[in-house]
Amino acid sequence: MSRAPAKTAALAKPAAPARNRLGLTNLQVRAVTIATVGPSIIAFGAYSEKCGTLLVFLATFISGIEWSGLKRHLKVALLMSMDSPSSIAPETAFRESATQLAPGRDFVAGSPPPSPLVGGVPLCPMEYPLPVPPLSLYIIIKHIGWSLLVIAAYHGVKVFYMVLELYFLVFVVVTLTAHNRLEMRVGNAMDRLSHQLSAANQHLPHPKKTDPDKPRPPLLLADPGESIEARIAKAQRNYFISMELHMIAERQPTEQFLDFCLDIFGILWITGIIIPVFVYRIPNVGVPWLASTIIGNFMNDIAALVVGRGLRTLRERYGAVYDVTGEVPAAETGKRPLCEASWVKRLILRGPHQLYRAISPNKSVEGAVAGVVMNAATFSGLMFWFYARLVDAPAPHLVAPVFQHVGLWLVIGAVMGVLGVYGDLLQSLLKRTARVKDAGFIIPGHGGMLDRIDGMLLVFPFMYGALNTIMKMS
Repeated sequence: MSRAPAKTAALAKPAAPARNRLGLTNLQVRAVTIATVGPSIIAFGAYSEKCGTLLVFLATFISGIEWSGLKRHLKVALLMSMDSPSSIAPETAFRESATQLAPGRDFVAGSPPPSPLVGGVPLCPMEYPLPVPPLSLYIIIKHIGWSLLVIAAYHGVKVFYMVLELYFLVFVVVTLTAHNRLEMRVGNAMDRLSHQLSAANQHLPHPKKTDPDKPRPPLLLADPGESIEARIAKAQRNYFISMELHMIAERQPTEQFLDFCLDIFGILWITGIIIPVFVYRIPNVGVPWLASTIIGNFMNDIAALVVGRGLRTLRERYGAVYDVTGEVPAAETGKRPLCEASWVKRLILRGPHQLYRAISPNKSVEGAVAGVVMNAATFSGLMFWFYARLVDAPAPHLVAPVFQHVGLWLVIGAVMGVLGVYGDLLQSLLKRTARVKDAGFIIPGHGGMLDRIDGMLLVFPFMYGALNTIMKMS
C-alpha cells in the first residue's frame, strides 16, 4: 500500500509583477502619478478660473478622442453579436438564455469570433490593450466642437445649454444627410474592404485547388523584420479595421443608428466633466467644494485599491498555511486546519468578495466600502478644514449656516463615494463590452483620461445638483 506524502511540494511563489523601464510596477507608477501629477493639477486649477477652464477644456478634448476609439470597438462588438432570431430554434434560444443566466456566467462579453492567427495569436483577441487609434482630421474637428461646450459653460449656464442644443441640431442634420448618401458609403466601405483582403491574400500561399473543409493557414505579414509584438499589434489593428468595414458594408442602417446613439451617449456622459466650470465662480463655495470633491474621489480609488489588493495578498498568504476548502485532510495537504486560525484570519480567508464579477472581477465589496467611507471622511474633513483655515464661510443668502455642518458633508461625501464606484463600474462595462483593457495611455499607471475621471463624470453632476438644492433652500 502506497503511503501518501505528509506534505505537498513547496508552493509556487506568485509571479513577480511586471516592471517598466525604470523598474517600477504598475502600482508604484500609479502612486507616483497620484503624488506628483494630482497635486500639480489641483494647484493649477485652483490658481484662477481661466486655469481651471483650460484644464476642463483639455480633459474634454482628450476624453472625446478616447471615446471615439472606444466607440469603434463598442460598435463592432455589438454589431458582431447580432444574430438573426429566425435562424435560432425556440428551444435552442431557451437553452442559451438559461446558460447565460446561470450563476457565475460571464454574460457581458463571451468568446470572440474565430479568426486567423499570427505567431499563434488570434487576430481577434479576447481583449485589446488599447482601442485602435481613431485620429483623423474629422475626429479632431469634431471633438474640438465638443470642447467648445467648455467655453460656452465659461460664459454661463444659459449659453452652455444654447450651444448644446445647437450642437445636437447640427449633429442630427449631418447624420440624416449622411443617411441619404448610404449607397456611396457602403460602396466605398466594400471597396476598401476588398482592397485590404486582396492585399492580405498576396502574402498567403495560393493552392491550385481550394478545399473548403481545410482550415485556412495563419496570415503572414509583409515585413518579417519587425518584432513579433509589433507584427501582432499591426495585424490585429488591420484585422479590426477589416471587421469594422465589414460591419459598415453589411449592417446598414443599423450601424449608422448605433453610431448616432453612441455619440449622443458619449457627449452626455463626458459633459459631466464640464460641471466644475459652473461651480468655480461661486464666491467662497466653488473652490472648497470642487477641491474636496476631486480629492475625495482620488482617495476613494486609492482606498478601494489598497484594501482590495491587501486582502487578496493576505488571503494568498494565509491560504498557504490554513486549509480553506476542508475537502482533503490537513495531514495530506501539509496545512493547518481552519479552526486553528483566529477570527480575523478566518474573516480574511472568506474574502474579498467580488463586487461585480461579470463587469470587473478585480473589484471587491470590501474595497468599495472602504472607498465610500474614505470618500465621506475626506470630503467632510477637507470642507471643515477649508472653512476653518483658508476661506470665510459663504454668505448666508448663498449657503445658510444650517447647511455648514459636518454631518451633512459626511452624507454628501458618502453619496459621492457610491456614485464614484458606479462611475467606475460603468467605464468597466463599456470597456468589457468593447474588449478593451484601457481607454488610453496618457496617464501613467492609470490608462487614459476616461479611466481616471470615470467616477467624476457621475460625481460632478450630483455635486452640482446638491449644491444648487442647498443654495435654493438657503
